[in-house]
Amino acid sequence: YAKSEEEPQVDAQAIFDTRCVACHKFDTKSVGPAYNDVVPKYEGKEGDLVKFILNPTPQNPAEYHAGMPAQGLSPAEGKALAKWLLDKVLGGGEKEAEPAAEKPAEEQTATK
Repeated sequence: YAKSEEEPQVDAQAIFDTRCVACHKFDTKSVGPAYNDVVPKYEGKEGDLVKFILNPTPQNPAEYHAGMPAQGLSPAEGKALAKWLLDKVLGGGEKEAEPAAEKPAEEQTATK
């Protein structure tokens, strides 16, 4: 059997929703720093962010005494989460998704 060279599909949003959101927000400091404040330092350094996510080390112990605990993510999960965070923050920041029901409905009229 041929091995697939493709990386497994990882849902980074689900990782954020189940592990990260307890301590991190995008625009405000919580238990951990705001992503919009810390992720930009990893611009062009996705590999460094992956390393940090997989094996976090204290970056600012004076302000965040506990430090970030390792989340037990696989390398593929760490890579997917790093890419997702960089895209969210450097691609314009976290934006709230608009529920479809709140968008104005376009009236469709048949032309005669």
